[in-house]
Amino acid sequence: MCNVYRRFGKDFAKQAKLLNALKSVKIPPDLPTPTDAAVAAFENLRSALLCPPVLVLPKANRKLVVYVDACADQVGCILLPEEPGDFLDPVKYWCRGITAAEQN
Repeated sequence: MCNVYRRFGKDFAKQAKLLNALKSVKIPPDLPTPTDAAVAAFENLRSALLCPPVLVLPKANRKLVVYVDACADQVGCILLPEEPGDFLDPVKYWCRGITAAEQN
C-alpha cells in the first residue's frame, strides 16, 4: 500500500527502501533491532498514510480513475474517484513485489 503512495511524498522510494529490506527472505526470523533511520522512515510513511488525504468511499454515479506505477521490483496502483477540480481522494491502494521470473 505504501509503495503506491510514493507519488504524494518527497523521496518516498528512499524511505521505503529501508523498510523493504526488512521483507527479504534472507533476513533471519529473529529480526535485529531496527536502526534509527528505519524507525524514522516508518514514522514518516505512517504519518503520510494517516494524514489527509485518507481513504474515502466511492460515490455511486462517479467514474473511477486508476493510476498505475511500476519500477524494477514492484508494481502498484491507486483507485481514485473522478471529482470536479484538481484534488482526488484515494479509495484504494494496491501493490506487490515482482518475482525474479517476472523481472526477467
